[in-house]
Amino acid sequence: MNKSKIESLIPLLGTKVAGYRGDWVLASCPFAPWKHDDGKDAHPSFGVKSSKTKKSIYKCFSCGQGGDLQDLILDLGIELKKDSTGGYHLGKALQLVASEFDNLEFDPNIPEYGENKKPNEFVEYPDSWLQSFQKVNYKSGVGDYLKNRGVSEELALEFDLRYDPFQKRVCFPFRDFKGRLAGIQGRALEPSNPLRYYFYDYAKHKNMHVWLGEHHVNFDKPLVLVEGPFDYASVYRVYKNVAASFSAGINKDKVRRMSDASCIITFYDYGHGGDQARKRIHEVMQGVTPVIDLVPPDDDLDAGAMPEDMVREYLNEHVKL
Repeated sequence: MNKSKIESLIPLLGTKVAGYRGDWVLASCPFAPWKHDDGKDAHPSFGVKSSKTKKSIYKCFSCGQGGDLQDLILDLGIELKKDSTGGYHLGKALQLVASEFDNLEFDPNIPEYGENKKPNEFVEYPDSWLQSFQKVNYKSGVGDYLKNRGVSEELALEFDLRYDPFQKRVCFPFRDFKGRLAGIQGRALEPSNPLRYYFYDYAKHKNMHVWLGEHHVNFDKPLVLVEGPFDYASVYRVYKNVAASFSAGINKDKVRRMSDASCIITFYDYGHGGDQARKRIHEVMQGVTPVIDLVPPDDDLDAGAMPEDMVREYLNEHVKL
């Protein structure tokens, strides 16, 4: 997010711009009512770092709060839900933060916060952390949502899907090749939420180099690569050797994790994002692994929106179903 947008964001957080330091826009900490002595940040210690090509981050060097901007909005929402106070306009702030991803040149899911962590360093999430998320109740509205997305109760159990009632998100746990818990991605149930997907961090780290479904990949069989968790679930109904990158903006190191596959079948969305993913996979796999591209017919019918028989028809020529 550039500085002018950050200057528009900060007043929506119940504070105001107090100065600049390099790429940082400074302000009094919006968490002060809950995190600072006397509820005030008398000497502004909060900042948002501007960037044209990467996700912006925030940090308060007094109370220690920090993360990316979607963390900022959601964490403030948690505090306001417990103890409401005036001056905050989180709905407008959320819309502004969501627009940050429109013009990024790199993968918007790669975290820039946590300078002591290397991008591809693995941090195992404890299973006790996963247990803090409630299991999906298929008889509730979450179950209705999943049915409409083509995810049966059996699949929900197999994927160990969870639910976050505060953020109203259905959550997909994902594990690395060794079966270690790597994280959770949550999908907002409410279509009006501009932050459709959210990665939960642990110890201020997100294992964004790990693929959803990585733990059961069989490199001796053709491997289908897709973008999102519902694309993954849709393909999994008919062919289980599938993995999802979570984003169309895939970095080279992440693609290389799949370079041992005997054959790769891409099944990314129609349009610019899918084209970029296909291009990146071909760049990395050239001369290493053969790649076949399956392209959905239009924007409204990606793999995750296809009925089962259509997915089967697309894959039938290339894999043994």
